[in-house]
Amino acid sequence: MGENAPKELVDLGKTIAKTFPGGQFSGVIGDQAHVYGYHRSRNALKAAGKTGDYSLQFAFDKSGNGDDAAGVDTNLKPADMRTATSRLLAAAKAKDPRLVALREFFGTLDGKNVRGFDLAKHQDSNGADNSHLWHLHLSIKRRYTRNKTALNLILAVIRGDDLMSAKDLWAFKIPHTDTTHRVTYWADQKDMTAQSWLRSGAYHAALGRQDILAELKEVRAEIAALRAEIAAKK
Repeated sequence: MGENAPKELVDLGKTIAKTFPGGQFSGVIGDQAHVYGYHRSRNALKAAGKTGDYSLQFAFDKSGNGDDAAGVDTNLKPADMRTATSRLLAAAKAKDPRLVALREFFGTLDGKNVRGFDLAKHQDSNGADNSHLWHLHLSIKRRYTRNKTALNLILAVIRGDDLMSAKDLWAFKIPHTDTTHRVTYWADQKDMTAQSWLRSGAYHAALGRQDILAELKEVRAEIAALRAEIAAKK
């Protein structure tokens, strides 16, 4: 089973490395020590009988190119590891919408202990080995492995750009609806940018109405199904 290192993920890793002097991109596709998780492609995991792998369970990991590996590793100097990890952790805990494409990350805050966070479950993530004391690991939701827009927003967080002024956020259309991240991205309103949402205040209101919006979507789907059934009986 073939595995790809999408150019978009390679570019992300290389740009992170360039952001911090002395940084070095170390890869996307896992070596023989990586037999599970996001460094392996969905198709490779399935071919190996690993259908229960944690990186295949959510809807956002069941779409996208099946041959794409989805992990990004970048070696950073100790101080930069602490900086990058701190920025990602703060943004993850705040449910920063720029991290919509990020499933999890591992790094360190003190150079002694590995620190990880699972954004899908909004909780600390454990079990990573000590290599994450010197390399930053990003697990990208498989749906977004080739979505440069969403990946650049992760980069904005790592760079330390402020949410309210990051030029990257203003420049891009809001990419996708992701209810797991509890943030509404209005994919059907193609002319709507993050800037207009933030300025109008509707963006923040949308965060609080997420559950209602999700239920409304389900109701609409049920109504559409009923209409189709009625039409078929006529």
